[in-house]
Amino acid sequence: MSDSQPPAKRSKRSHQRNLTLDSSHDISRGSASNPIKIMDEPTDDLITWEDGSDTDPFAAPSSEDDDVNGLDLYDSDPADDDAGDFLDHGDDLTLEDAEDNSLAVLGQAMLDEDIEEAKALLAHTRLVVQQVANSIEVVLPLDELSDIARAVSGLTSLKPITVRLSVHGGYRRTSPLPVVKVQHEESVTTTERICRDFIIGLQLCKVAQNYLVQRWEKRGEGFLSALAELLADRLANSGNHCLMCDAALPFPGLKPTVCDQSFCSFQLEEMGIGSSLAQFEMDPEVADLLLTLAVSACLDSYRLTVSPIKFPLNGLSGQPYTGDELMQVVNLVPKAQEVLEMGAKRKEKLLELSPHTVPLVSWIFATNRAHITSMPEEDYFPKMASTIEDSTMRQFQIETSTRAHAEKFEALKAAHGSFYAFHGSSMSNWHNILRQNLKNASRTPLMSAGAAYGEGIYLSTQSNVSKSYVYGRLGNAFAMPTAFTTGTAAASKAPSSFSWLNSELGANPVCLALVEVASSSRVHKHLHDTIIVASDESCVMLRYLFVYSSANAIPNVTAAEVVPKRYKNEKTIAFQSTLDEVTASGNLLVTSDGYFWDIEEVVAMVKAKNGLFINGFNQLSFAPEDVRAILNHRTGLGRELKKLERENAKLRTSIPRDLLARLNRHGQSCVRDHSAEFTTATQVIEEVRQLIENTTPAVKEALAKVPFEAIDSHTRRPFRDTITHALEMVTSGGECVHRFGDFLSQVR
Repeated sequence: MSDSQPPAKRSKRSHQRNLTLDSSHDISRGSASNPIKIMDEPTDDLITWEDGSDTDPFAAPSSEDDDVNGLDLYDSDPADDDAGDFLDHGDDLTLEDAEDNSLAVLGQAMLDEDIEEAKALLAHTRLVVQQVANSIEVVLPLDELSDIARAVSGLTSLKPITVRLSVHGGYRRTSPLPVVKVQHEESVTTTERICRDFIIGLQLCKVAQNYLVQRWEKRGEGFLSALAELLADRLANSGNHCLMCDAALPFPGLKPTVCDQSFCSFQLEEMGIGSSLAQFEMDPEVADLLLTLAVSACLDSYRLTVSPIKFPLNGLSGQPYTGDELMQVVNLVPKAQEVLEMGAKRKEKLLELSPHTVPLVSWIFATNRAHITSMPEEDYFPKMASTIEDSTMRQFQIETSTRAHAEKFEALKAAHGSFYAFHGSSMSNWHNILRQNLKNASRTPLMSAGAAYGEGIYLSTQSNVSKSYVYGRLGNAFAMPTAFTTGTAAASKAPSSFSWLNSELGANPVCLALVEVASSSRVHKHLHDTIIVASDESCVMLRYLFVYSSANAIPNVTAAEVVPKRYKNEKTIAFQSTLDEVTASGNLLVTSDGYFWDIEEVVAMVKAKNGLFINGFNQLSFAPEDVRAILNHRTGLGRELKKLERENAKLRTSIPRDLLARLNRHGQSCVRDHSAEFTTATQVIEEVRQLIENTTPAVKEALAKVPFEAIDSHTRRPFRDTITHALEMVTSGGECVHRFGDFLSQVR
């Protein structure tokens, strides 16, 4: 070979193999040419290769000859490879004449840069983004998730979840999409294989896959950090988006589930995720409840008209099931305990009854967004025991709220405290309530009992009030179409009750809920505090469900009797004394807002504020009855405050009458402002501030010390405050503008 001739290029001897992978393939649908593999048990051989081998592309090289960062991961002699010539076009590398697809020559530098950027952007979090061999790992910690959140996602330990992106094909924008693998302990799901018992893994896999499809070719700053934060958000709020299409759910729930699109339910069943019927094993009493509520919903023809249920697709006809069909099929299912005893042959035996039993029962379980557990009898609330001999009575603990709803509720509860109340609703409504939470249905077709006290969610502190609402409109059941019954092994049963025929809950069960209510200004009490109206859904939290054979079995009790009395504080605000310590000292004072105090610290607190009776925990004024309780406490310590009260009352004469009249008019303007932004009220508040600022020192002192009493127009409860303190509260956002308006319009 002469010097003028270029050396002959040696043939490529790479043993590298190509994945059988279509990057646009939807993991929820299979085909003859690209079938989906479903794992009954987690395995490590996750990918099928073109040559039939089952090497895991995520595994680190096992041989010393494999060069992780070299040109060829699988060639035993990398020196034989000709790397070729590369041109650097911005942040992408373009291969001129080489055939090597290893990561080192197809974007390693760019990957290093993106990982360093992600580490910097995620420094304030506990999320980890790192490279391990030819994979990008996103590590999601679980110890910040609540016990409930982990339970509904099927996570049994605190070991982190790892999401791996295999970038064997390179990290260029033109490289093939990475294969996604999600792992928690031994449970593994990938874009190629799904683990039935690892539902949250499927959801995270879909989220990562959708993200890559959208941004792989258009990635820019924050590409990996945004992916990590998106995965962390989906993990923490798994019930907010559809398990299959990742669309935001109109009614978020606690559990991972599918949206109302029939095709998503169909995909869930096709993949085998929804057909485990595990609810029968986990809690047969909850399985009974869910099936009963579904049948009750289908029997209520009025409810189906105003709030249609989006039923899943019938795999045989390709059309959505109807309510009548669901009811008839579920009525073929034996008692929950009998299904449990079928063991491993459960699915086979149910399919013998009808080819529709497993799909429909699975859909009912999979779409339930609440976390429900049956309570052991020894944990039952004694006060809620049936008043008649009732073997069907059951008590359940329930969590329906999303993380966002729970955070709002807990914030309101921390600021204002909470109490318990009952909510009664027809059995036909609870199928939707478990999927949508309690909703304000006032002035809508879903309203079933009027809105005499305004719009909102209606509750009562007395069970005998709420139990009058446990019955609703029930339509007639229709016979199953002949074409639908074809192929069933058992004859259909004609409905003879308002429940699932084989339910242990009885033929006509009723359901009463115990709800925790945050004591905010958006919760209004009527009729001597027996009727509660929550205008804001964030103020209510479902806690317990009680199921009885009839309304007559519901005991007449108050919610306060059912749930033991709990104070909002564990220790007093100044002395840090416990309830037992204060009780033993004889200085105990309990105020109507749910706090306990040492009277000595209350007296000191009021004196320090020049006679202003303010609750130091929430900075709100004590109610008039609490002021009287403080002044007249049995220890006599409140007497010295009476003198201070008289001195402050004398200052009232220092406030000009025309100033009070102007404040009255300003208050009326605030009360009348119902705009979204409270534009008028905001302007009025600023005018009041300037008005006070321009008064004399003597008037300012009087406005800061003189107490005025008023009536809250919403709750009809009296309260007292000073003008200066009321202004401070509404300016800081700690007081409602309408309550501030009520106060100013009544000062005299």
